Amino acid sequence: PGVELFSNCSRIIEMDWPEEIAEILKIHNSDQNDLLLKSIVTGSLVYSVQIQILKKYESQDFEGAILLRKYIELSQYLSAHANAQTSVDDLAQLYGLSRGAFTRNFTKDTGFTPKNLIDRYTLKRSLELIDQKFSFKEIASALQFSNEFTFSRFFKRLTGSSPRSWRKNHTKL
Repeated sequence: PGVELFSNCSRIIEMDWPEEIAEILKIHNSDQNDLLLKSIVTGSLVYSVQIQILKKYESQDFEGAILLRKYIELSQYLSAHANAQTSVDDLAQLYGLSRGAFTRNFTKDTGFTPKNLIDRYTLKRSLELIDQKFSFKEIASALQFSNEFTFSRFFKRLTGSSPRSWRKNHTKL
């Protein structure tokens, strides 16, 4: 899944701001006429940026993401259900395996643990709720954290930032 494509890369590459980004922003800020054409043009610009990024990496940087395709049902499940109460036992049960066997197989196949994947999808869901302007108490409740403080600690452990700072410093286009 796309959410995992770059998160397992062994290195982060800095690059200049692609000139296509300015075009994307211009389209985004323009009037809402001819949306179909603008969508097609924006899609091609985004594709061009993706190609530029991909060319900077080696193919082995994406091995974990490619191996994760074997677990597409798991990714779909976590996209909809990941929360603070989701356990590795829950995932193992989906595959009819013991916790140990599932963890061994999954870690061998992908290069990271099932718990890491649960955390990533829980974080992804929390970012979606933050973008939708839910209160942090509502987000903690929706993701089944025991309280707002526990959610904040989880979020800071994965992002290095508190949810409040994240919301303040990261806005959607």
